[in-house]
Amino acid sequence: MTQKELMQVFSEATYNILNSGIYIQLNQINEELDDILEDYGVKEWVLITAWNPGGSRLPTKTNHNQQIELLKDLEDYKLLDTRGESLDKSWFEDGYLVLGLSKIDGIELAKKYKQKAILFGTSGKPAELLSID
Repeated sequence: MTQKELMQVFSEATYNILNSGIYIQLNQINEELDDILEDYGVKEWVLITAWNPGGSRLPTKTNHNQQIELLKDLEDYKLLDTRGESLDKSWFEDGYLVLGLSKIDGIELAKKYKQKAILFGTSGKPAELLSID
């Protein structure tokens, strides 16, 4: 898939904060998520995964191992488990909503794990899908 095609799939996906009933939708303000940010005293967040680097599907075991490495890089942050899923349910990726991670640091981590995109948000503003080159 081209980067443009991947971004289209990502923009149509649903992003669920697991066990919370909260879904993140692009270009929409999420007051429930804003409340969580306030509870933890942070203003920004990044949703990131280590699954399927470069947009290439890998075996689940490989994805889980990469996710463990990402988890080590995020040990100083409050994390909420997430799942991104395509509209047709043919694709999903587990990830983390990282509270307090800056856009710049999120982009750097995405590059490290060869990710094509991350979601980013700040309190009171709509969630953004950021393409990673």
